[in-house]
Amino acid sequence: MIANPPSSPAAPTAASAAKRSPLAAKAKLNIGLVGAGRMGIAYARYLANRVPGSTLYAVSDVRLAAAEAARDECGAAKAYADFNDLLNDKAVDAVVVMTPTKLHKEVVLAAAGAGKPIFCENRFRSDSTTPWL
Repeated sequence: MIANPPSSPAAPTAASAAKRSPLAAKAKLNIGLVGAGRMGIAYARYLANRVPGSTLYAVSDVRLAAAEAARDECGAAKAYADFNDLLNDKAVDAVVVMTPTKLHKEVVLAAAGAGKPIFCENRFRSDSTTPWL
């Protein structure tokens, strides 16, 4: 018989979460969306309305009009034609990549280089025989 059973771990606090990740302590996570095409606008709507604890902060698309339309429809703060401008925006905490598959590598590597957490749903290569890097 164990005389002193181990105690249950304490519930995480905001302070302990902040030590692990500065993003964990934020009230709202600012999401930047790269790509406002058919799937991008669907993700923009979802991020703007159905993801608690986050806000769609910025949208980027090579077609600035598409980025502006997504921004206006979904209540984002900013729209960019160049995804690098979105990545350099200090207010953007994380990035969702919804570009055509052939552009994923460039955007994902740039986002990683900018130190942004990344969500990219599809594969990084165009076929199973082509190496990604």
